[in-house]
Amino acid sequence: MAVVISNDIAFKAFNILAVYSPRDVPNADDINYALDELNDILASFGSDGQLIPFRQKVSFQLNSGQNSYIFSDTVPADVVMPPIVELSECNITFNNVILPCLVVPYSNIVNTSRVTQLKAIPGTVYLQKYPNYSELYFYPAPTPLINLIATIYAKFYLTSVVPFQEMTNIPPYFVQFLKYKLARNLRPSYPTGYWTESAEDTYQKLLKKVESSNDIDVCIQGDALLTRTGTTTSQSLLGLLPVAGS
Repeated sequence: MAVVISNDIAFKAFNILAVYSPRDVPNADDINYALDELNDILASFGSDGQLIPFRQKVSFQLNSGQNSYIFSDTVPADVVMPPIVELSECNITFNNVILPCLVVPYSNIVNTSRVTQLKAIPGTVYLQKYPNYSELYFYPAPTPLINLIATIYAKFYLTSVVPFQEMTNIPPYFVQFLKYKLARNLRPSYPTGYWTESAEDTYQKLLKKVESSNDIDVCIQGDALLTRTGTTTSQSLLGLLPVAGS
């Protein structure tokens, strides 16, 4: 698969308007203007509830004794990325050993007895979502004795782009939609450009598909080891079991 970057979306938008031909070398100012417009589009999507999804594998260091990790690209965070929308899978790596970390809903954590001062290899993780950030909470807190790396598979929403940002992990028809949406928005600023009836028809078809899309369209295949269900060995050892009668 060819690598798609944010500049490609901007250049294709100009191609659609016939401002540039596919063989032209675009003006850097035009590309930057188009990327600014694209960020305005993404910001409006956030407020309208029409969002561009992508799934990505992310690895980050677990710090000794630190249970929670903030994900955000707008407020101070442990991991600078858009907030997590949906957490699919997680594993913990240490000394070339990979262990599954069970993703559980918050209600499972509330209804369990826990030793809050316990430090070990985390066996469970849950996601809490807030307006400007998301938080992953690991139990138990990471041990200080070994180097731990968490790797997650999660769903995010695209909130902004920068020049030359890779877009390959976004479903192709969402990328195509962004090209046409951007061209449509750029048309008033480029009087020499042409927004044809055919382009409008393509845009409306893409818009309809985006509005009717679902999570299956951005599905990513994970490691079979990480999809196991039931109580993990680490849960049994750590005593993270349902409270009697819950």
